[in-house]
Amino acid sequence: KRSIPRHWTPEQAREFLALMEGDRTWPLWAFLLGSGLRIGEAVSLRWDSVDLRRRHARVVDFVSTLGYELAPSTGKSRDAVRTIELDDGLVGVLRQQKSIQSAERLAAPAWVETELVFTKITGGQYHPQFLSRMLASYTKELKLPRLTAHGLRHTSATLMLASGVPPKVAAERLGHADPTLFTNLYSHVT
Repeated sequence: KRSIPRHWTPEQAREFLALMEGDRTWPLWAFLLGSGLRIGEAVSLRWDSVDLRRRHARVVDFVSTLGYELAPSTGKSRDAVRTIELDDGLVGVLRQQKSIQSAERLAAPAWVETELVFTKITGGQYHPQFLSRMLASYTKELKLPRLTAHGLRHTSATLMLASGVPPKVAAERLGHADPTLFTNLYSHVT
């Protein structure tokens, strides 16, 4: 069995985003890389939790999987509910997603309304496992190392630390309850 890397290098992350640009799922992948959210947090993020003017997003809704069924969750840690700041890049990604979603809403013969930021082409919530399989398929097609959606979270953490974000700040952004555990996990970067 081939091992799956925990994260991409910064060059691989940039290459992936460049190759995916123009795909309707590009904003999702870019947001995951830039925000560090867990996939269950991203597929549950609602527009009313996003404030593009004040440049922040509240992570308050979560979903877990029970078998293949989705179940509302309280989050993975006591620090799961949090506010993340949005830089210019993430604000641009969310504006692009809003535009894509508006066009898809108009074009869809039957739109499933959810108020979610990231939705399927006809609305409705994504399943985290579906997105992980989609990412694996894209990376194979693009001849990049296979990575899971959770691997994008690891890549995000690695990129933050490599660019000088203090470990405590990165841990809080990612919703880690224990900054020490976070620092130990990413000691190869620091």
